[in-house]
Amino acid sequence: KDTVTKHSPILSTIFLSAFDLRRQWTVSGASITEDEISEIENLVNSVAIKMIYKFNDSTFRPIFANLLEWASTGLPKKDTTGRLLRLRSIYTFTTLFFTHLKSIVTSYTTYLLPSALSALESVDPANPASRALWSNALHTLTAAAAHDQDDFFQAPAHFDVLAPALTSQLAHAATLPLFDDLVPALVELAAVA
Repeated sequence: KDTVTKHSPILSTIFLSAFDLRRQWTVSGASITEDEISEIENLVNSVAIKMIYKFNDSTFRPIFANLLEWASTGLPKKDTTGRLLRLRSIYTFTTLFFTHLKSIVTSYTTYLLPSALSALESVDPANPASRALWSNALHTLTAAAAHDQDDFFQAPAHFDVLAPALTSQLAHAATLPLFDDLVPALVELAAVA
């Protein structure tokens, strides 16, 4: 635990690089399949979760905030595909993060809520990367809400923003997988509220 904490800046940099693999491989046109990328991401995510167990909140919270800032603003605005792919990797990780660490990390949702809402509002059903990010953002919100024991999602500052954003997604019924992605998020939010 002490060694991991001591080297947290170096480990954080390594994981940022690992979370960027999907974008790098896609942009470079590497001959790697979606299944292979997902398998590698799952391995990276499971190692990252094991590392997080070694941190305390004061060590990990700034790393988490930096991770989301890096994913949201670390690329030029014109690189929309790169941003979508990078955020998708992060949301794949955060779904696992909330699933494993449950209620002790619900408050971390504060850091990802703005980008999750942006992913919902700006979804382009015709763009596969945008659709995938939309799904991943919903999976993360579902996992976070499922383990809320501190009334995080009941707070008006969170509920009053998230509830209309989720219900507005029903307008995409003809083009997006509502039953697999949106309905579980709505149900978890309703259950926790």
